[in-house]
Amino acid sequence: MNTSLCRIRPDNYLQEVALADKPVLMLCMPFNEAFPSQLKVVEAVADQMKAVVKVGLLDEAFIDTFKKNLQISGTPTFLIMVKGKERSRMIGLADHQMLSDFIAGTTVA
Repeated sequence: MNTSLCRIRPDNYLQEVALADKPVLMLCMPFNEAFPSQLKVVEAVADQMKAVVKVGLLDEAFIDTFKKNLQISGTPTFLIMVKGKERSRMIGLADHQMLSDFIAGTTVA
């Protein structure tokens, strides 16, 4: 896994998301057949936009609990979190441009 990504688990959620000093883009997606292609997109965006957002990947064991808590009905879901609170979400497969535009449109003050 790319070093620009952090793995989000219940034991590090507070530190990695709620206390993060910049917005956090999170990928909520089961590790299925579409996962490798989405991971490549997320890794590329993480490298390109690391000055703007922190990028996290939900640990697979945490996905169901996280989906329930945030009422996420479909995956993949991309979330922008600020200080642990959801600022925006995008549902569905994304390419590099879509994800970059989503981040840019959400993180602009």
